[in-house]
Parts: sequence; structure tokens; C-alpha cells
Amino acid sequence: MINIIFSVVFIFFSLNTFSQDFSGSGGNSVDVFASGGYTVITIQNSQYIGYSAVAKVLFPFSGSKDISIGLGVKYDNASYSPSSTNGQITYTHQYDTLMVGIDLGYKINFSWLLVLLNPYIYYSLYDTWLQTTDTPTYQQTYSPYIIHNINYGTGLHFLFKIDLNSGTGIYFGPSAFYSGGYIVYQNATDSKGNKYSGGEGSYSLYSANFTIGMYF
Repeated sequence: MINIIFSVVFIFFSLNTFSQDFSGSGGNSVDVFASGGYTVITIQNSQYIGYSAVAKVLFPFSGSKDISIGLGVKYDNASYSPSSTNGQITYTHQYDTLMVGIDLGYKINFSWLLVLLNPYIYYSLYDTWLQTTDTPTYQQTYSPYIIHNINYGTGLHFLFKIDLNSGTGIYFGPSAFYSGGYIVYQNATDSKGNKYSGGEGSYSLYSANFTIGMYF
């Protein structure tokens, strides 16, 4: 966790220094994005498949037209169904999380296209990790309480631009995100009274999204 924080701080101050060479009076904009699409989350070597929704707002950093900083919120929802040797027993794992965090942006602007590199770090406000076993006679559920959940990664956006008037316009195009994550969860008891130990560990997530946005 400390290494992650130091890495983010290092990136932040590096971009601040770098941005001084690129600042200027033209091209500065506030950017607002909404994005959604397909996501794959790998937790404990199992692939959860689902969808992701993201919203971000980026502001020019230190007067720069190329470097931005802002805030974001994202929601991930994915599920995994382990195979069963008994046709009458099914297993379902459901994971969802709501996160907020800090976004950085490095822009390469063309008259018709924005290429945006978007490092970020997010922390969860809400998580569910529900594991269900269904049989013909009963249902057994287990849902450990998640203490900490953090995502850190990078997004890459290729966004076409349509100018509406001077300095204002809309974006649309594909985006891809890759995140590392770290999760800490408590001991828990399932619906049948069985006890499970808590734990912690890393996981990964990638998303392929379609993004729309606006600049002004």
C-alpha cells in the first residue's frame, strides 16, 4: 500500500514539473466523460465477467493544456460460475463495487481526435462479494465484509471530437482500462453457520468501454 501511494505521489509531481513545458493559453478545457462496457476481473485465479460504468471530470493542471487532474467514480459488477460435478448443484459468485478516486490525464490533441492517457487510483465506498451454492433442497450463501479495496491503473482513450462552438464540443470513442487491485476482507460465517477466515490479496481488472464526453 505504501509503495502504491509513493508511486502516485511521484507521478503527480513528475507530471507537475513536465507540464510547465507545455502550458499555454490555448487548448485548456474542462473535460467530462461517461463510459461503460465489458469488464473482466480476475480474483483468486477466477475470472468474473460483467460490466463497468465510469464517470470522470478533468481540469487543466497548473495552467497546462496537456496535463489534467480530476475526480472519478466507477461501478463494477461481475459474476463467476464455478463448474460443478453434480448437475443438481450450482455455484454463483457475484462481485460489485462502487469506487471514487483521483484521475490524472495526459492529452495529445488533434483537430479531430483526443488521445488521452489516464492514470488513476480509486478506493471503494461499497462492496459486495456474494458466493452462493444452490441445491434442490437449500441455498447456502457466504459474503465476507470487505474492509479495504483499492484500484490503481491506467486508461487509454481515443476520442473523436465534434466542435459545437468556440471552445466547446463533444467526445465519443473507444476506451480501455487496466487496473491492479488489492482487497482485504474479514472473517465471515455463511448461512449454514460455517466459519471462514478472512484474508487479503491482489487482483486484476480490465475493461473495454465506449466513452462519450464534453469539453468546455
